Amino acid sequence: MDDPATRENEGVGAASGRPDAPSLKRRASAGALWVLMGHGAGQVLRLGSNLVLTRLLFPEAFGLMALVQIFLQAMQMFSEVGIRASIVQHARGGDRVFLDTAWTVQILRGGVLWVVCLLGAYPFALFYDEHTLASLIPVAGLAALIAGFNSTRLAVADRKIRLERVTLIEIGSQAAAIAVMITWAAISPSVWALVAGGVVRPALKMAASHLLLPGGRDRIGWDRDSFRELFRFGRWIFLATLLTFVLQQGDKMIVGKLIDPGLLGVYAIAVLWARMAVDVGLKIGAKVMFPALAEVANKRRENLRSRFFRARVAFLAVLLPVTWGLAVFGDVLIEWLYDDRYAAAGWMVRLLAPGFAGAVISGLSGNVQLAVGDSFRQMIVQVTRGALLIAGITVGWRLGSLPGLLVGVSASKILDYPVVAWGLRKHGVWLPMLDLGAFAATAAVVALGWFLRTPAVPW
Repeated sequence: MDDPATRENEGVGAASGRPDAPSLKRRASAGALWVLMGHGAGQVLRLGSNLVLTRLLFPEAFGLMALVQIFLQAMQMFSEVGIRASIVQHARGGDRVFLDTAWTVQILRGGVLWVVCLLGAYPFALFYDEHTLASLIPVAGLAALIAGFNSTRLAVADRKIRLERVTLIEIGSQAAAIAVMITWAAISPSVWALVAGGVVRPALKMAASHLLLPGGRDRIGWDRDSFRELFRFGRWIFLATLLTFVLQQGDKMIVGKLIDPGLLGVYAIAVLWARMAVDVGLKIGAKVMFPALAEVANKRRENLRSRFFRARVAFLAVLLPVTWGLAVFGDVLIEWLYDDRYAAAGWMVRLLAPGFAGAVISGLSGNVQLAVGDSFRQMIVQVTRGALLIAGITVGWRLGSLPGLLVGVSASKILDYPVVAWGLRKHGVWLPMLDLGAFAATAAVVALGWFLRTPAVPW
């Protein structure tokens, strides 16, 4: 029989209590560098492959894949219980018994998700009147089943902010998946090329997480106390991530019902570019700031506000100019990179970018709330964001068709700020003057840019 102490030592040990462990500042700095390099390389691969694939495939293929992704992400988020976040934030995140329980829950979740894909594919295809979806979704859903077997060493690496190997695994699996997609599309140009890449990538990542990361071997195990702690922290994350699905895919879900797959594919390209800065922020927030702020909150709570301020200043200084540039010159970028079939993505990017600037300004708020264990307020923020997004889409479509819908989507990402401020103020980390300056600068840049270069929107 395994001895609990032995099993814990076999795992990861203390996350940061060793005398020879690098300082939090050094680990956070190194982690941020690896995240930026990894995300930069990932974006180059992603956008480069997108440019190649848009020349090999028709817009309809991207529209169909966007609908597949809506279904898969819905299943993922409707069952999210915060396993990774619990390992990163919880004091027992390095305990082997806790990790084995988390891994078992993760495997069960992956299996359930794939069964849901099998059962839900046909009704989903009927709803969108796209019968191809009935065969695409079960195959694409294998990604969820495979990801359920990911090693907990991935989350432990995030907890310790040791991201070198994790980053290399993500880049390598992405590159291999892209090679599969391009090869498939060149030989047989169809949406199945995109589906194949979506299955290859998680399979390689799962295998590498067990073979290439240090730490104890994951085992099937069940500990009632560990499960209760996972559930206690994850119950509000479940609701928050369910609403995150509405925020990330709700627009595509509704737009996909209102327009044809070809135009939906163009819209998906526009969103890919407009949310570029937000994607960088989410990556840094999840991989670096969340574990770093959690460590500060657990050990030196009095330093939390100052650490959060410094992180926010750097965050805004790097990411806001990206959204400003897209708001003013997004159409030039699309015209330069894509052929005439995707030209409409240009004005779409310019309408969406100001809203994503608002999302950047509110960035890291969820990370600091989870770092202090307040998943409830994060859930309230997500409820508000979801309601605003649905309202923006509904009102925007009625008043201005597709352009109005995009304005509504953009506005919803700015109007959520009062609730974000409420959640931050509770923990003494609201930074009103910094945020006011960021909003004022964004308004000035976008107004001047649109005055000089008015977007060619087909109102």
